[in-house]
Amino acid sequence: MKIIINDIEFPKEELLKLIRESKIQAIKMVLEATNIGLKDAKDIIDDLANDPNCYDSKHIIKEKRTAIDNGKFQVSIENGTSTNSARTKGRNAGAHVLKANPSKRALIIGILFLAILLFLIWAELSVGIFGSPFAGS
Repeated sequence: MKIIINDIEFPKEELLKLIRESKIQAIKMVLEATNIGLKDAKDIIDDLANDPNCYDSKHIIKEKRTAIDNGKFQVSIENGTSTNSARTKGRNAGAHVLKANPSKRALIIGILFLAILLFLIWAELSVGIFGSPFAGS
């Protein structure tokens, strides 16, 4: 008896033996052979661990992941013999609110803001332009 995942055949007895010995190794084997996602591989192995006959006479088709040039992942969905077009996530990995290298304009605005703030504090403490009790010391 064989288990077929995305057109890759696995001997059922060997896979079940590997699951009994080490689920992690079984998941790694399915991941490497089929190029599916970690969650899908874990779900298949867990299903087989709970019920060894759950995939009998079934062809398992899961989403394949393939790396593209810029290091992000692209997902291809295969349905039987036809392959749908690939779709990618619209977000950038590592995009944060604060950039590691701020632009010169942002740096100048920040320095000007800090200088104006320090000037106002100095003016209040020395002359008392806002009329606080700390004025004129």
